[in-house]
Amino acid sequence: MAIVNKYGGSLGALISDITDASLYCLNPENLSVSDYSLDLLSELVKNHVSKPQLTIGIQKVADLGNASFINEGTVEWILKFFTQLATNVKDLNYKDIIHDLQGKIVSIKTTLPAKIIATIVTVIPALYSAYIAEYDKTLTTGDNDKKLMSAIVIGEIGKRKDLSALKDIVKRIDKMFLDENAQIRQAASHCLGSISHGNVDFFFPKVLELIKQDIPHKYLLLVSINDIIVANRGKEFENINGLLDILFENANSEEENIRNVVAECLGWLFPDNGTVMVIELTDKFNSPSKNMLTTVGKALKYAVQKNNDVANLKEIVPNYLDLCRNEDMEVR
Repeated sequence: MAIVNKYGGSLGALISDITDASLYCLNPENLSVSDYSLDLLSELVKNHVSKPQLTIGIQKVADLGNASFINEGTVEWILKFFTQLATNVKDLNYKDIIHDLQGKIVSIKTTLPAKIIATIVTVIPALYSAYIAEYDKTLTTGDNDKKLMSAIVIGEIGKRKDLSALKDIVKRIDKMFLDENAQIRQAASHCLGSISHGNVDFFFPKVLELIKQDIPHKYLLLVSINDIIVANRGKEFENINGLLDILFENANSEEENIRNVVAECLGWLFPDNGTVMVIELTDKFNSPSKNMLTTVGKALKYAVQKNNDVANLKEIVPNYLDLCRNEDMEVR
């Protein structure tokens, strides 16, 4: 890497050999070696890779998504490669690349192709304008495969770019909650949470309003809320009191899936909002409701997993130990 950075094009034919060796080392079965190769290839695409090598490289990098398990670090290296590619190589047929990637998005779990598409289109303005309009349209007018793909890709684009200018985007996503296809409903839920990454101040109040009105799809909207909370990691959550009102209202739900997602939301909030959370959770530990107690108990479990705020955790642990001695077996 240091040699390529320093001498680059002056290495002549040796660059081609280095590129071939890097491509050879891309292997879904050995991601640690692949990470080093991706780092090197990200540098090589700036100036030095031939078109035939690029064609092979794009396919092999995308195929890393076929690994039985792919960690976040490898995903970041893959996206770095495509960022450098889109930034430095302007004369590729990106429409064909995107078309191939779209075909790989077959469920809500196949997010890597969507991340790559989002990376490419947010780097190249002309592609962004064309594709965001297409995806926005097919959210409600496409067949099931296109609706699913569009929701997943728009969500990934929304993590990288403010989509608040897309007129009525929240209303269109909310309509997808009515779809008969469960995958489309789930994709819509994550899409709504994901686009909020780009502009939390704009989207979050709209999601709160929906959750107050949309009783039948409360679970899906709470999943969106969870995605928004995760996107806000590292800083205090604005309007946390309004959020906590909704979460605690649903912490007492008769539906276990709703209580579970509320518990995870509360757990994610704890690391950056510890002082407020200690006060609110301490109060709820005195609730006579079994559902409330099981929810706040699970919330503390999530908080411990995601938290290094030891001081505030110490404040709440005695309450948790009391729950462990509760006479109700479900609470224990």
